[in-house]
Amino acid sequence: MVDLSPGQRLALGVTVLALVDILWVTSSELTEYIFKVDGYNKPFFSTYLKNAMFSLFLLGFLVWPPWRSACAERQELLVPMETMSEDGASSAGSPAPNSPTPGFRRALSEPEFVPVMFDEDRSSGTDSEDQAAAAGGRRRRAVRFSRVKEVRQLCERDAGQALFARLSYRASVQLRRQALLRAARLPPGQVARLALQFTVPVARLALQFTVPFVLGQYCYQLALSLSEAAYVNILSSSSGLFALVLAAVFPSTPGDRFTLSKLLAITINIGGVVAVSLSGLQGHFELPLDALWALAGAFLYASYVVLLRARVDHEDKLDLIMFFGFVGAFTALLFWPGFLAGHYSGYEPFQLPSRQQWMFLVANGLIGTVLSELLWMWGCLLTSTLIATLSLSATIPLTMAADVVLRSVHYPASFYLGSVPIFAASVAVTLLAHWDNWDPALEGLRLAAGCCCRCRRRPVAIRSDPATAEQSTSLISASDDEDDEEEEFIRTST
Repeated sequence: MVDLSPGQRLALGVTVLALVDILWVTSSELTEYIFKVDGYNKPFFSTYLKNAMFSLFLLGFLVWPPWRSACAERQELLVPMETMSEDGASSAGSPAPNSPTPGFRRALSEPEFVPVMFDEDRSSGTDSEDQAAAAGGRRRRAVRFSRVKEVRQLCERDAGQALFARLSYRASVQLRRQALLRAARLPPGQVARLALQFTVPVARLALQFTVPFVLGQYCYQLALSLSEAAYVNILSSSSGLFALVLAAVFPSTPGDRFTLSKLLAITINIGGVVAVSLSGLQGHFELPLDALWALAGAFLYASYVVLLRARVDHEDKLDLIMFFGFVGAFTALLFWPGFLAGHYSGYEPFQLPSRQQWMFLVANGLIGTVLSELLWMWGCLLTSTLIATLSLSATIPLTMAADVVLRSVHYPASFYLGSVPIFAASVAVTLLAHWDNWDPALEGLRLAAGCCCRCRRRPVAIRSDPATAEQSTSLISASDDEDDEEEEFIRTST
């Protein structure tokens, strides 16, 4: 992984999020065609298929060696130093000779005592001070320093990890590559054991976030099938507010700190979303049920993003491809009973799509879910949760612009006016994150409060004391006399 500066990471993250917006607009147009034009209105089937397609990433680790190499390279220290001899043979399976029980590894060696090399030109603080004190008849010092020191050594594995922790990031990357080259000479059994040590934490993390991720997407798909996309996007834009509050409670980076300027930017963003979406609404909609599904989806999605960002503060600490691969596998294993519940309850009768619908669903899943979610999470790790969630609002004017180009739909002026604050708020939050959480709104509020307090101050008449006035007069006269004497001295000296 290339070492990027904070500014480069932010620029790359914003670029990735912009690409994700384009992919999501394409996916939303295709979803609307499948649900309303092609007649296959199955939100649960669509959600299940899209998320289960993430499991294709796991097949990539089996058939493509570069993915396996990238997976192994993410180990903190892939190969223990004591397992490799000079000729590349492995010795990890042989227990240490002094090990009391199999599998027990002593962290420190047995103590060794070596003499201390004191400086000869001055007192060492030991017997020399005692002899000098006895000769002078003084009381001997109560503190004595030993002439030997105890030395213990870490085992090679712990010492290697300690050295690895003290290295710079660039040097640690080079060490990873060297460890990867050593791993190529390991036997298959040890390679499998090392791979298992890396994949188990990723699978456990994916299992924790599969349920909120899938439920959030299903709530959004269900709200989209029941109402118009513009109205659903109005309520889904509240994910930025949820992300701001949750990120303040579970911060992962300094950019997640709550500021008044961020709250103002989110308010402006939501106002622009409302203006743009209301310009595209035609007809009536049912408020309560649609609003609940859309708000639930926004909250679940914001919770998933913020909590995952709090657990993983850098993209190098999580293999995103493997993470989403396990999300797809757990989706296929955990959510298949939903087909039975929906079919026998009559809520969503099970029906296989036609060949054309299969083609559209698979293409939509690959573009709008598999690729876009991977890129969006990468952009979130590069920037912050607030920037990533606010970037979703940019899909609304882009979607309506696609309607104008592809379907010759005409929108009123409020659509174009509402697009301005949406992009302005996204750019403002990005700049605030780049400038270390600068809060101009709070500074302006404090400045205005200071000006108001200064204007309201009234001049206070100070009552003079005769004694104080007399002392001031005497001090002024004394100062004048000193100035006169100094001028006279300068005149006579010249």
